[in-house]
Formats: sequence, structure tokens, C-alpha cells
Amino acid sequence: MAVEIVEDSEVRGLADVFLQAGEADPARVAGSLREHALLEGLAMPAGRSGLDVFFWVAERLRGRTWVEDLGEHVVDVRWLSFHVPPGGDGQLLMRNSGDREYGMSLKILGSGWGSGREVKVSLTDDYGERDHCLDLVLDVAVRARSYVVGDGPPEICTTVLGARRVRLVSLTRCTLCGRPSEEFDPIGYELDDQLGVDLRADQAGARRSKTFELNAEDEYELGFSIGAADAGKVGMTVRRSFQTACEVSYRFPGGWCFTPFRPAYSPADLPFWAVD
Repeated sequence: MAVEIVEDSEVRGLADVFLQAGEADPARVAGSLREHALLEGLAMPAGRSGLDVFFWVAERLRGRTWVEDLGEHVVDVRWLSFHVPPGGDGQLLMRNSGDREYGMSLKILGSGWGSGREVKVSLTDDYGERDHCLDLVLDVAVRARSYVVGDGPPEICTTVLGARRVRLVSLTRCTLCGRPSEEFDPIGYELDDQLGVDLRADQAGARRSKTFELNAEDEYELGFSIGAADAGKVGMTVRRSFQTACEVSYRFPGGWCFTPFRPAYSPADLPFWAVD
């Protein structure tokens, strides 16, 4: 498998920047936090980028008291899914666009203003002909710690330590493919009609193929359980960016209409298949 991690670098979180600032003037600390958040493209607290919100962040960090180390955990970060028409098969080939060293980057940001990582992956691979959908997963190591602020409940801070390996996960049952098209509303899902095929009046089946550039980026929240008492679900922000050349081919069985959809909020995803 020619999928290789070519770079794994730290993205410092606001908590780390705050600790480095020490006991500097509050306005200077807030300014440093805001400057760093803008430079790294971090999520803005409460969706606001004004200096006042970073005074609040600094006060929040200053008032935190460490409770316990919740340990290191390995989290599955799905970075792409390849969907196969139910009853048929498909094949995916990927390579870096042009002469780029990598075709995909993941910026994975910790919660509670913890530090993250930016992982760049070279994609030059043929995933073979397959009759089940496929998830491509990056194993990421995360350390979780709990804090309290005043008399409030414990808060979880996660720090992303680094990427461990890339895995392929064959899905014996896909939660998206095979459902009727009427179940996918036009607000949450987009129709990709370039590959759809109606074979309800044809039992012979059909083949389709397409070559395209996947140049897209998106962001989603990944929740996971660390399995500790009172810790519950914690999370990370995952930002995907692709500059990848893709070749896909599909075989469709006869007697059905296959309609490709993709989530409207995930332009970096390949389509899945509704069946009628």
C-alpha cells in the first residue's frame, strides 16, 4: 500500500501559547492568543475573533485547576470513504495531484484549547476491485486531561500527540448505501448525477468510470469516548484538505436505479449510493 505519512507537525493550542506567555500584561496575552489563533486558523471561541473574547479565554485558562491525567488513547480518524454500489463492485485509484509530495492534509485540533497536529499524506495507490464499501482511517494518539474552573464541573482537554498508522477498513454493512433516495433530503445531501444509472428496465447491468481531481476541503467534529468515569464524550476538530487525482470505476447490477449522493457539508467525500 503506497499511502505514506510524509509530515506530522505540531499545531500549538491556545493553552500552550498561554503557558508560554507567563505573567505578561493581560492585553499582551490576549493579543498573543488572538494572533496565534488567526495564524493557525483555529476555531474562534464562540465564533468571535475580537480581542475581548481572548481576554475571556486567558481568564478561563488562568483559573483552571488540574484534576487528573486520563491517559493516552488511540482514536480512529476517518479521512475518506469509497462507496460501492450494492450488489456490484468498484475500484478506486488515487495519486497526488501534479508533482506534489502529498495529496491530503489533516489538521486535527484538540479540545479545551489543547494542541493538535497537521498530518500530510502521500496518496499513490490502487485499492483493488472490491464488493464492499471502504473506510480509509488514520490512527491518532491523543492524551486527555481533566480540569475544573472554580466550582464548575470537570472539563476535558485533549492534546493530539501524533499519527500512528493508516488503515483500510472494509465495511460489511454501510449505513448509507442501499437506502431509498427519498430518505436523503436535498438540504442535507447533494445529488451527484454524473455517475447515476437507472437499470430498472435492464437486467444486464452496466459499468461506469470517471477520472477527476478531488480539490476540496471541509471540517467536522469528531467525538469519542475515553472510557473514564465521569469523562463521557470528548472531541477534536478535523480539517481535511485534498489535492488528489482520482480514478473510480463501478459495476452496477441490473434491475435497480442507482443514485449517487454526498453530504452537503462534506465536499471532500466521494459519493454513496441510494437504490430504488
